Amino acid sequence: MHKKILALAIIVGIAGCSGETSDELYAEGVRKLHDGNASGAIVLFRNALEKDQNFLNARLQLARAYVLAGKYELAEKEFQKVKRLNPSQREIPLDMGRLYNALRKPELAIAQAREYLSIEPESAAALEIMGVAYDIRSMPREAEESFLRALRKEPGKTSTTLELAAHYATRGEAARARKLLEEVVRAEPRNVRAYHLLADLERSAGRNEQALALYAKLAEINTADPLPYYKAGLLKLEMGNVAAAEAAAADLLKRFPKSPEGNRLKGMVLYRRNNFPDAIAALQTANKLRPSVSGYYFLGLSHYHQGELENALSQFRLILDRVPTFIQARLMTGMILLKQKRLDDAVTELSRVVEADGKNAFARNLLGSAYMAKGMYSDGMRELDAATQLDPKLVESHLKKGLFHLSQGRTAEVEADLLTAVRVAPELLNTRLILCSFYMHRKNHAKALSVLKEGLSGKPEDAVLYTGMAKIMLTDNKTAEAVRYLRKAKEINPGSFDASFSLAAYYSARGDASAALGEYSEILRKDPANVGANVRMAALLELSGNDGEALNHYLKAAETRNPTAYQALASHYERKGDNSRALATLEEAARAVPRSAPIMEQKALLYLRDKQYKQALAVIEDIEAFAPERGISLRVGTYVAMQKLPEALKHAQRAIDRKPGSSQGYMLLASVHREQNNLEEAIAALKKGVALDNNPMAALMLANLYAGKGSFDRAMETCSDIVRKLPGFAPAYHAQGIFLEARGRKNEAVAKYRAALAIQDTFTPALNNLAMLCADGYGSREDALRLAESAMALEPANAAVMDTLGYALFRNNRNNEAIRILEKAEALLPGNSTINYHLALAHQASGENRQAVVRLRKALVKQDFAEAQQARSLLARLNP
Repeated sequence: MHKKILALAIIVGIAGCSGETSDELYAEGVRKLHDGNASGAIVLFRNALEKDQNFLNARLQLARAYVLAGKYELAEKEFQKVKRLNPSQREIPLDMGRLYNALRKPELAIAQAREYLSIEPESAAALEIMGVAYDIRSMPREAEESFLRALRKEPGKTSTTLELAAHYATRGEAARARKLLEEVVRAEPRNVRAYHLLADLERSAGRNEQALALYAKLAEINTADPLPYYKAGLLKLEMGNVAAAEAAAADLLKRFPKSPEGNRLKGMVLYRRNNFPDAIAALQTANKLRPSVSGYYFLGLSHYHQGELENALSQFRLILDRVPTFIQARLMTGMILLKQKRLDDAVTELSRVVEADGKNAFARNLLGSAYMAKGMYSDGMRELDAATQLDPKLVESHLKKGLFHLSQGRTAEVEADLLTAVRVAPELLNTRLILCSFYMHRKNHAKALSVLKEGLSGKPEDAVLYTGMAKIMLTDNKTAEAVRYLRKAKEINPGSFDASFSLAAYYSARGDASAALGEYSEILRKDPANVGANVRMAALLELSGNDGEALNHYLKAAETRNPTAYQALASHYERKGDNSRALATLEEAARAVPRSAPIMEQKALLYLRDKQYKQALAVIEDIEAFAPERGISLRVGTYVAMQKLPEALKHAQRAIDRKPGSSQGYMLLASVHREQNNLEEAIAALKKGVALDNNPMAALMLANLYAGKGSFDRAMETCSDIVRKLPGFAPAYHAQGIFLEARGRKNEAVAKYRAALAIQDTFTPALNNLAMLCADGYGSREDALRLAESAMALEPANAAVMDTLGYALFRNNRNNEAIRILEKAEALLPGNSTINYHLALAHQASGENRQAVVRLRKALVKQDFAEAQQARSLLARLNP
C-alpha cells in the first residue's frame, strides 16, 4: 500500500508540473535556486526545458544549479550549449571561469577570464576569477595582484575581499586575513563565508573553542544549513572527543536526514572506533546522497581495514580520477597493489608519488619493498636507503628503533635492535638486507656476509641474498666469488632478472660487451618486453657503434609505453642530432602518460637546448599546473638561459612566496644571483633558506658558493655542520673531498671520498673522483680500476665516467681497452681536452706516437685545462 501511495504522489507531482507554463516553472526554479535548493531548482528548470528546448535563460540557470549541486560536468555541458546557441551571452565566460576553478582547471579558468576582459577591461569579476585560478596554480603574487586590481575597480566587493582573505590565510598571513574578514562581518553581519573563514583561522591557530563558537553562530544565521554542524562535529573528532562527535552526527541525522553530512560524520566516527562494517554502510549512504573526496577516502580506508582490498582500491581510484594530486589516495593505492602482489602496478603508482614528492620517505619505503618483491635488489636498496636517510624514524617502526639509534651514533643499540628484528621475523628480507647494509657501512664485511648466508633457505627468495653476497664480494675485489654468487642467484630463481642485470653491469664495466649483451639477451628471451633489458642493451650497442640494433631495442622498449623507455629513445635521437624525432617521441610519450613531469621536463629541456625558449616556457607552464615546484624551478632556469635575469628573480621570489617556510625558493634566488656573479647576495639568500629548514642541499649549495669565492675554510665548516646534523649525508663528505683536492690536499680528499662511499657505495661522483686520485698514485692502481668499473656500471653513458675508466685502464697497462673506452668518451664529448690528453697517453704507451701527437694537438686547442702543462711537455718530446 505504501508503494502505491508513493507512486501516486509522484504522478500527482508530475501532473502538477505539467500544468504550469515554462515561464512559471522557470520563476519557481529561480526562487528555489536563490534559497539554495539546487535539487529542486534542477527539476524545475529541466521541466521548463522539456516544454521549450530554446528557453536559454532556463538552460543558463540549470547550469548554475548544477554548479551549486556540485555536478560540475553537467554544468559545463549546459554552459557550452548556451554559449553555442547564443554567442552574444556576455556573462557565460564568467560562469565558465568559476566552474573551471571549481574543477581545479586553472588554465581554462584564466582563458575564460581573459576572454571576458577583452570585452570588459578591468572587470572585477573576471579579475577575481583570475586571482582564484592563480592561487590554484600556486602563483601567489599574481593572485594577490589580481584581487587587488579587482578591489581597485570595485572597492569593498565582498566576494573578492573574501577570496583575498582566503589567499592570505593560505599563505599564513593570519593577521591580514582576519582584518579583511572582520571588515566584511561588520558590513554584513550574516555573511556565512566570512564566518567559515574566521573559524578556519581559529582552527589553524589551535583555538578550537573559538572555532566551535563561530560554528554555533553560523548555525544560528542559517538553521537550514548542515555545514556548520558538520564542521563542528568534525573538529570535535579531530580534538579526540569521539563521544561528542558521535552526538553531533546523530544531531545532524535528526535535523537533516536527506543531507550527506550526517552519515559522512557518522562513518568517520565509526571508522575511528574501528567499527568498519557500520562505517562502510554510513559512508556509502553519504556518497549516494552527494559524493565527496573525504567520503570516498574514509570509505576506502574502511574497506582496506576490513580486508576488502578491491573495494578499497575502487574508492581511491575514484578520488584520483577527480584529484590526481591527492598523494594519500595514491599511496593507499600503491599499498593495496603491493599487498595484492600486483607489483608492476604498485611500482607505477608509488613511482608517481616519489616523482611528485621525492622527500616522501614512506613512499620510498613502499617502493623499495615493491622492488624487493620483484627481485630487483639494487633498485629496492636504493629506495630503502633513500627512505632511511629521509626519515630514520619511519624505518624505526620496522626495525625496533635500530636506525633511530644509528642516527644518534649509538651503534651497539643499532646492532642489537636489528638482530632482534631479524630473529623475530627471519623471513623478512628487507630487515635482513638493512642489517647487512648497516654492517657494510661499519666496514664489517664478514658480519654482513654472515647475515645474508644465515638467511638462505633453499627457496627462490634466496636470489636476493645471493645478489647481496655478490655485492660484498665485488666490494672486496673478489670478482670470481661475486660471479659465482650471481650465477647461483640465477639458478635458484630463473624468473628473477636482478642477478642477470648485475652480471651484465659487471661485464660492461670490465669492457666485456659481448658477455654483457649475452646477459641482456638471456633476459629478453624470457621476457621480450623487458624495458630495463632493452634500454640497457640498446645503450651498450650504441656505445659499441651499432646504432641500428640499438635503435631497434629502444623502439621495442618504447612499445611498452613505459615513460623511462620513451625518455631513453628520445635521448638516443637527441644524441644523434635528430631533435625532431626526439620531440615527436616525447609528444607521443605525453599522450601515453599524461601529466608525467619527467617526460614534460625532458621536452622543455630539449626546447631549451635548441634555444626555442617560447616553446620551453609553454611546456613549463603545463608542468606548473600539477607540479608547481618543479615548474617554477625550470622557469627560473629558462629565464637565466635567456639572460632575462629580472624575470628569473621574479619567479624565484614566487617560489619563496609560495612556500615561505622552505629553503627551495631561496636556492633558486641564490642561483640567479650567482649567475649575475653577485656571490654576496647569493650567500645571503642561502643563509636565510638554511635558517628556515636546515635543508642539507641548501647548506651544500652555500658551501659551494664559499668555495667559489675562495673561502675554503668556511666551505669546509659548512659541510662539517651538515654532517653533524645529518651524519648519513654522503654529498657533504664528497664536497669536502672536492674542496681539499682543489687546495692540493689530495690524501685528505681521498679520506673524504671514502667516507662518502662508506655511507652510499653507489654515489657515482665519489666513485669517479676517488678512482681518478687512486690512478694518480693516491691509492692503488687496482683500486682505481675497481672504483671506475663500479662507476661505469652505474652510469654507462656518462662520458666523464668513461674517461676515468679509460685512464684507470691505462694506469693498469691495459692500453688497447683504454683507447677503446676513451674514444667512446670523446665521441660523446667531442674535442674535450682532458679526454684527448688521456688518449694521447694511451697511444704513446702502445707505441703509437703519431696518434698521440694528433690527440695532444686536439687537447691543446683549449689552452687552460688542468693537464695543459703536461700535454705541452709530452708534445715537445714526441714532436720536437
